[in-house]
Amino acid sequence: MKFDFIFFAHEKDFLTLKISINYIKRNISSLNRIFVVSKKDPSIEGSVYISEERYSDHVDIVKIYDRFKLNQSKFSYRCGWIYQQILKLLSAQVIPELTDSYVVVDSDTIFLNDVSFSEEKFYYCKANEYHQPYIETIKKILGVDSTIGFSTISHHMIFNKKYLNEMIQDIQNRFESNSLCDCILDNINYDELSSVSEWDLYSNYMITNHPEISENRQLIWKDISYIPNDSDLEDLRIDNDFISCHEYLRPNNNLNNTKTMSNYIHCYIGEIPSFLIDSFSDFSISFILLKPLRCLSKSSSSCSSWSPSNKT
Repeated sequence: MKFDFIFFAHEKDFLTLKISINYIKRNISSLNRIFVVSKKDPSIEGSVYISEERYSDHVDIVKIYDRFKLNQSKFSYRCGWIYQQILKLLSAQVIPELTDSYVVVDSDTIFLNDVSFSEEKFYYCKANEYHQPYIETIKKILGVDSTIGFSTISHHMIFNKKYLNEMIQDIQNRFESNSLCDCILDNINYDELSSVSEWDLYSNYMITNHPEISENRQLIWKDISYIPNDSDLEDLRIDNDFISCHEYLRPNNNLNNTKTMSNYIHCYIGEIPSFLIDSFSDFSISFILLKPLRCLSKSSSSCSSWSPSNKT
């Protein structure tokens, strides 16, 4: 059985997205196609681009922003985070060409080994991201008194069109609405920085309503604070099925990090003089280097290998 994989990416995620896609093509034997949903086409070989505009009849980021401004303006910058969650949940409706079951992957998550999936099973991983505000929102949206008691936020998840559409219909019926977006916006806690998780919402629905096909298949992963190169990933694959290199864990939440900056430049121009690497901790040097490198990256055709002998 082959499965489509789908990513949702902001332009800031395109570097890790490219690595993630290359490693899925390299390691996942059940791969069918790779879709990328984004405002801008990342132009990554071997992927199918889907514009966010296809979702415009179902969700509007301006509407989400306005709700935050009305309820809690200091968290209005989180509207994009809510927006991408709703995009994920609506994919079965917006992209009918997806396989009946498909895998959603965060754009900073890299599969290091082959991981199998099944159309007959909802595989989930238990995670250490149990967050009470998520639970309270799930209870309100699903209309339940209790939840499964653990988190399943493992930065990827297999979704089934039939069950996902069933969940959405149940939610909309519960609130007499024809908009999943409205149902979510009406029930999140705007006083919380993070108050909903699409991963935990779907897993709670599946495990509660379809326990016969839900199965804990525990994978091993690690969250890291830098963008890895091939050598890093070769070492990490020994003990991990996948890794996630979250932007928020990186120093200054950007490329201003010696290891990340070194790997970024290595990707596009090859070996880096040691005196430059020593300068990456200085923001002004990082900024000066980054601007021309982004220009170089636009003309680079591939970044599948980080080796100097295979530079683009």
